[in-house]
Amino acid sequence: WRRGTLDQWQFAKTGFIASLGEAQQAEDLTRVRHFSYDQFYIIYIRFLFLDNDTDFMLERDDLIKYDDFRILTGTLVDRIFCTNLETSPHGLMSYADFVTFVLSEIDRSSQGALHYWFNVLDIDNDGYLSLEELETFYVESVRICLFSNRDLQMASFKDICTELLDAMKATNATLCATEKTKFSFHELKSCHIFPHIIEAFINVLKFVETDDAQHIVRHPMQVWNDYLDRAMITIGMLLEEEDES
Repeated sequence: WRRGTLDQWQFAKTGFIASLGEAQQAEDLTRVRHFSYDQFYIIYIRFLFLDNDTDFMLERDDLIKYDDFRILTGTLVDRIFCTNLETSPHGLMSYADFVTFVLSEIDRSSQGALHYWFNVLDIDNDGYLSLEELETFYVESVRICLFSNRDLQMASFKDICTELLDAMKATNATLCATEKTKFSFHELKSCHIFPHIIEAFINVLKFVETDDAQHIVRHPMQVWNDYLDRAMITIGMLLEEEDES
């Protein structure tokens, strides 16, 4: 996503040609991949609700209100504004960059999403994620659990690191888990549990509600359809409240 271009192999993986054929035959485009009207509608309406001054740009304090449960911590938002705004003026987020953010936030199993959040978590921008960097975000995740009105049991940082290191060692026989303290994107993207582990640092509510022993990689359209079903209800309630006021 950062380059703004796709090579032939990447384009083939998008399934765009198949979606184009489906769109030509479908009578209803609400949930056709790449052509979903519901997807466009939800993202656009959410952007408008956050854009309080109606300048079609989001500020830091706007984005931090993205979720009702305030899953976005101040550190996460600061890092997003520092690293992943390709089309925005300094200190602001454009609609195009908001779309990229939402796509990465909803389905974190995609390569683009993993790269997006890798950049956010890589505080020193050295191309590696260290355990020290991850601990910074873990501390804020614990605060969210403590102040949440839910009965949440957060795993210890040591347990999360052990799970990650064990999974990394399983995919790389030469890895010495006792010495390895930082990982490249190439190493992490091949780790099957990384999309789940990353939740502990960017969406702790989803992390603690997901049994990692039963964690299954779902089809992107299933992820999006579940999200759209919930979001349509939420947006409908917000619009009703706005009409009443």
